[in-house]
Amino acid sequence: MLLAGWENLRTPSSGLLACSVSTDQANRLRGNIPEEFGKLFRLKTLILFNNELGGEIPRNLSSCIGLQYLYLRYNQLSGRIPDELRYLVERELIVFDVTVNNLTGGIPSWFGNGSSLTELWGNSLHGEIPLEIGNYFPHLRVLCLPANRFSGQVPHSLPNATRLEDLFLTSNSFTGNVPANLGNLRNLTRISFSDNQLTGPDSLRFLTDLTNCTKLRFLAFDHNKFRGEIPASVANLTNTLQFLLLESNHIIGNIPPEIEKLNRLRVLAIYNNSISGEIPHGIGKLQNLTYLLLWHNRISGAIPSSLGNATQLLRLELSENQLEGYIPPSLGWCRQLQELLLSDNNLNGTIPKEVFGLSSLSLSFDVARNSLTGPLPLEVGNMSQIVDVDLSDNRLTGEIPSTLSQCLMLRSLDMAGNLFEGSIPPSLRTLIGLQYLNLSRNRLSGQIPIYLENFTVLEALNLSFNSLEGETLHCYLAEYTVGTGDGQISDADTVRFEENVADIMRIGVLCSVKLPNERMDMTNALSELRAVREKFLRHGM
Repeated sequence: MLLAGWENLRTPSSGLLACSVSTDQANRLRGNIPEEFGKLFRLKTLILFNNELGGEIPRNLSSCIGLQYLYLRYNQLSGRIPDELRYLVERELIVFDVTVNNLTGGIPSWFGNGSSLTELWGNSLHGEIPLEIGNYFPHLRVLCLPANRFSGQVPHSLPNATRLEDLFLTSNSFTGNVPANLGNLRNLTRISFSDNQLTGPDSLRFLTDLTNCTKLRFLAFDHNKFRGEIPASVANLTNTLQFLLLESNHIIGNIPPEIEKLNRLRVLAIYNNSISGEIPHGIGKLQNLTYLLLWHNRISGAIPSSLGNATQLLRLELSENQLEGYIPPSLGWCRQLQELLLSDNNLNGTIPKEVFGLSSLSLSFDVARNSLTGPLPLEVGNMSQIVDVDLSDNRLTGEIPSTLSQCLMLRSLDMAGNLFEGSIPPSLRTLIGLQYLNLSRNRLSGQIPIYLENFTVLEALNLSFNSLEGETLHCYLAEYTVGTGDGQISDADTVRFEENVADIMRIGVLCSVKLPNERMDMTNALSELRAVREKFLRHGM
């Protein structure tokens, strides 16, 4: 019998075998879980997830002596896990799921009596996980304890829970080493120790242990304090591995060339480390790769042209490295690419028209702070769905292409710090969705386009350090900078200067008020004066 209505729960049938009340956002249940559930003596399944239920877990649920599946995830339950539930754990409970609630306390020691448990999910708990937890549950398939406040060491008994398929200890405060012999978990498909404080000498050696886990699809040890090099044995992990996440650690050394053997890999994230050397040429053999995230390392050499063979790429992020040479035209073969981020390197040469020809680029194209040269090709207009373009601080020349007007989804356009010349094209009047426009520090001339007044969502406009002319635009902006950069003060500069002087005078008056309770205190005065100073500096005054 399946009960689907909350109003019936006040007078439930003691013969009820299953109850499922999971709802969409518009019809979520509120209040506490009724004590009447404790009268459902034959209940085997209770599913109340995705609601807004609060209060504590009813203690008398322990009367449901045949309960096997208890799903209470995605609610607002509070308090500790009731000790009375030990009677369910000692009998037939198979799944205990309280993920995404507000529970407190630790994992009760009596969970060790739950030989039937196959899934244990929880959150907002604290303390240490019982050291013998791996010996408690011979049938445990899922241990999912993310976003808790557990501390101490990861229990070294975990490899004894040999039936584990999913092991998630993400976002806690675990310290020390990863348990040895994780390779005993031969059925493991997903493992995540992300966002902890794990470390140790040669602390990546566990990757070699995991090569015995031949069913592994998801491996995440990012945002920890692991040191050492990625071992060449990573290539032996498994040909089923799809996610390898090691970002935000203290990893050094090269990317092992053997990584090309992980031919099912979809996401490779090792950004924000201290990895050096070159990107292996063979990485282009990973034809299922969708995300390659290597930013903020010390990687040098050229971007391998073989990356063009990774035609399923959606995001390629190589920013903040020491890459040099040309942007390979072969990246134009990546017809699914949505984000290309190459800023803060030593790249030179022109931007290939094959790259600008990628109509798939819809999120971000960022090559800022390199040494790129030459004009922008007309093909830039093919990025008609692009939202964010940053070409700043290069040596790009020529006129601003009129075809930029075809990029109708643009929200941010930064072309500052280049050698662009000529006028701002009239065709750019189509870019009415712009929120940020920076054309400063170029060689632009002519009139400031009056059509910019129609850019109603524009928040910041910087045209300073050019040779532009024209009157102050009548538009409402958080930042509006139109300094000429030739030693003269434009109309816009005059308005900005007067506003800043008025702010200084206002602060002075407020500091001079006779009544102490109405006088501006020095802390606030200094804070506001610093803000005025920043405005002066920002606008080159």
